[in-house]
Amino acid sequence: MPFHEKALLVPYSPEEMFDLVVDVERYPEFVPGYREVTIVRREPACLYTLQAVGLGAVQARFHSVAGLERPRRIRIHAEESPFDLLEIEWLFEPVPEGCRINFRADAHLAEGLTARLLQPWFERLAESIPPAFVARARKLYGQRVGPGPR
Repeated sequence: MPFHEKALLVPYSPEEMFDLVVDVERYPEFVPGYREVTIVRREPACLYTLQAVGLGAVQARFHSVAGLERPRRIRIHAEESPFDLLEIEWLFEPVPEGCRINFRADAHLAEGLTARLLQPWFERLAESIPPAFVARARKLYGQRVGPGPR
């Protein structure tokens, strides 16, 4: 997956959006392709997770570490199969209209059949993640008057 970056302006607070992103065990309910997320260990500023993502019969499981700086930043990192490297960063900036979100994802899949099968799907997944969280915010927090996602 090549580097992907998306900026959004949403009518929700940084705390609300941070809480949605850090609620990783709920990802299978609303993020396309997420099958399972288990928190292996929780620390005040860090989450260790086991994640399962997939498309059809092809599935990949991997461990990740999320550094948490509530409410302004989440940095996710993985270096095991199916990835040579996975880095995701969420930045939440308060603005009068709500929150400016900057989402960055960079993944390099390892060699192998599973990686080759998942490569095109991961590119689409990166594009679908920010809108999935905006839709989740609307569902949980309600529609708000504001700028809407941009």
